[in-house]
Amino acid sequence: MLYCIGKRERENAKKSEQDKQLVEDRLDIYDSLIDEDSEVQERVARGKMDKSDIILLNASVNRWVEAFNSHNVSSIVALYAEGAELFDSGMKRPRYGRDEIERWFSKRFRDMPSIMYTPTGQIVAEEHVAVLWTVHGRSPRILGQGWLSRPFQVDGVSIFTIHDGFIQKQRGYYEHLAALEQILPPLKWLLPPRL
Repeated sequence: MLYCIGKRERENAKKSEQDKQLVEDRLDIYDSLIDEDSEVQERVARGKMDKSDIILLNASVNRWVEAFNSHNVSSIVALYAEGAELFDSGMKRPRYGRDEIERWFSKRFRDMPSIMYTPTGQIVAEEHVAVLWTVHGRSPRILGQGWLSRPFQVDGVSIFTIHDGFIQKQRGYYEHLAALEQILPPLKWLLPPRL
């Protein structure tokens, strides 16, 4: 089930001085973007979204990127709702709830201490924010050997569903095989060619 930030939640979020200042500081920047996007204009006109909704959604995702790039697990976990779901194409299964999400990011940063996201674009649609990104870093140790750790870089997209200022669901998509081929170059020769 998808949720939308309601009027009461917007008012509560706007009470925060930081968010109020962010709305005021960023409104002019987003005016031109909103004025150029007819779909967003239509939602604003129907009362489904206002400019502060867009700013608050983007601010939530930007806080996530900052916490990720500083490898601050507690700050990342605080952005998720209690029963949130996290999944990306490199996971065997989704992670549910803050405890599992915390364990996932703790392991990720321990195994890949140089991993960083570089956002390349954002798209906002009601309660969803899609972030286009490039991730780069060094792979985990292979067979426990640090000298086998290899650099990698891959493009992808994360789709966040945000309700009441918390991430309810996050899905990450990227070409996992391309990352593996950078980490384990022999895979390029062992696997059949991709079309």
